[in-house]
Amino acid sequence: MKARSLKALKHHARRGRSARSSIGLVVRAALGDDALRMLSHEPGARRSLPEDVHQMRTSVRRLRSDLRFFKPLMDGPGLRPLRDELRWLAGVLGDVRDLDVLEDRLRRAVVALDCVAPSDPIFEEIDRRRDRHRSTLRDTLDGDRYAALRAALIAEARSPSLAGGHDRPAGAVLVDRLGRDWRRLLDALEATPPDAPAEALHAFRKQAKRTRYAAESVADRLGRPAGKGAKRLGRQAKQIQEILGIAQDAHVAEAFIRDLMQGLPPDGPGRHAAALLLDHQAREAEDALIQYQSLRDQMLDD
Repeated sequence: MKARSLKALKHHARRGRSARSSIGLVVRAALGDDALRMLSHEPGARRSLPEDVHQMRTSVRRLRSDLRFFKPLMDGPGLRPLRDELRWLAGVLGDVRDLDVLEDRLRRAVVALDCVAPSDPIFEEIDRRRDRHRSTLRDTLDGDRYAALRAALIAEARSPSLAGGHDRPAGAVLVDRLGRDWRRLLDALEATPPDAPAEALHAFRKQAKRTRYAAESVADRLGRPAGKGAKRLGRQAKQIQEILGIAQDAHVAEAFIRDLMQGLPPDGPGRHAAALLLDHQAREAEDALIQYQSLRDQMLDD
């Protein structure tokens, strides 16, 4: 990206940080922040550095969240394709990031259980899969499809496709939008008990993540006390996301281990270690859901 384009993005991102700012300025500032964050981690993601892959994926998710949150305030034929392409990019980054998370989780479990197998088939398989996905990520970031997405994103961040009325003060509009998001989240919380299917819990976790990102995105653009309230909602949504994230990561690890165990000798040390890890992941998932029950009760009683 040319230095001039980067400078323009930074300039727009610095504006729109007041509840008195227009909706248009706020949308441009939010998208500018997101785009700058994503692009700053692109070099490291090209080298498959775990933290940069993680942060670039998070930035892409924040972009998708902001485009969803600001959707009623925006209008343009290119927005849907942009959201679709960001979903694709998040998936490519996620294929690498998910294996980094899986490895970290299982290595911590191996240390806790002292169950390292001589052949280490679990981590060998993670390495094989990750090498393949890292190659795909490098090809993706060097490809024409990503270049087109990158250009479209920069253009949208610099000059958002705004709907009518975008010159109105943003404060009341953002508070109303966030309030609607929060009420939907509470309705979903009530409808998603800890014994809900794993797929339902995962879907609810993603909803909590979107609400968290929306709250964090607008909190610094609202005056007190609205900004303080938005930060509080963001913290609560983050609690849900993180607790259910532990359960989801444990379920993913369980599925990975079960799949791997099918190819291990029935009496070998690798299978014994895998069985111990499998039990450990099941307990971690159960503990996380107990925490979720407690948080859920607390939030529904407030």
